[in-house]
Amino acid sequence: MFDVLVIGGGITGAGIARDASMRGLSVAIVEKSDWASGTSGASSRLIHGGIRYLEHGDIGLVRESVREREILLRIAPRLVQPLEFTWPVYEGARLPGWKLRLGLTVYDLLAGSRRVRRHRALDGAEVMAREPHLRRTGLKGGASYFDASTDDEGLTRATIASAVQNGALAVNHARVESTTKTDGRIDGAVVADVTGGGKARVRSRLVVSATGPWQAKGTKGSHVVVPRDRIGNCSAVTLSAPDDGRVMFVLPSGEKAIIGTTDIRTDESPDDVKASDAEIQYLLRAANFYFPGADLSDADIVETWAAIRPLATSPPGASPSSISREHQISRDANGLIAVTGGKLTTYRSMAAEVVDEIERSLGRRVKRSPTDEIPIAV
Repeated sequence: MFDVLVIGGGITGAGIARDASMRGLSVAIVEKSDWASGTSGASSRLIHGGIRYLEHGDIGLVRESVREREILLRIAPRLVQPLEFTWPVYEGARLPGWKLRLGLTVYDLLAGSRRVRRHRALDGAEVMAREPHLRRTGLKGGASYFDASTDDEGLTRATIASAVQNGALAVNHARVESTTKTDGRIDGAVVADVTGGGKARVRSRLVVSATGPWQAKGTKGSHVVVPRDRIGNCSAVTLSAPDDGRVMFVLPSGEKAIIGTTDIRTDESPDDVKASDAEIQYLLRAANFYFPGADLSDADIVETWAAIRPLATSPPGASPSSISREHQISRDANGLIAVTGGKLTTYRSMAAEVVDEIERSLGRRVKRSPTDEIPIAV
């Protein structure tokens, strides 16, 4: 019998398995497909403090995010690396220059001494020197600041590998068909090999559901990939979409550029979610507006991807971008622990909180999580 069975092999489940195994718990983690095959492998590939969350007053989330950004830069330097962003400001922008500078100052202060580097205000000439293919008309100035980029699938797989190195059993292509109970309490699950290898009952003292959008509704984020020499970005650029003012990015990815992301409510199944034509055109319009020489069309698209962000809360009538990315941990009457919400950047701290709850539920003394100190080997 295991101490804990984790269902879901995205970054959150992987983080829980790593943390729990490093605290000496016996752990099994199962995933119905490949590791990071859902939301965790279809992100914007950013580890970021979430400066746009300041606009909605999520100071706590930004503080947590910048702290976790710095931890990941330290413990996974081959998978998480600093990335400089240029944020141009145009005449009539929803976020004027003074407000952007104020927000970036708060961003730096929240990071404290951990920050990768302070932001810097830029005039129009300095913006164009950094990104010469940007639109010149109406450019007032801007700023540069630092966050980080990552290989989202690689980070998930490395976290799973670290869990295994610490004694966890990790099995993918293994679908949970049902949970099992004794005296009304969940004590494991029936797991099927999706390749046709039969079924097995996995017994555990606790079960954790980390299945993301399979257990909680959310919003869809879509991305478009084009050849980088077509759009001409030198590095990462933060923009406000001309259609609705939403913050979006044009990101370097080797010889390609990633344009993203959207943020719309959806009822699509996470198994079948894909970028819609309307979302693709939204992203292309934004890129063409800010990089007028690109003249991108559908023929330039190399790849698209989409995923659903699981949200802990989704108030009716709230704009998707204003909904908090905070996470939520719950335990139902049958003993099932579930975690939802959060973001890629904060997966480690989310996992630590879940394992704290696991230890309390098992009647153990809650140990300090070691995952902020021990490197993730690649």
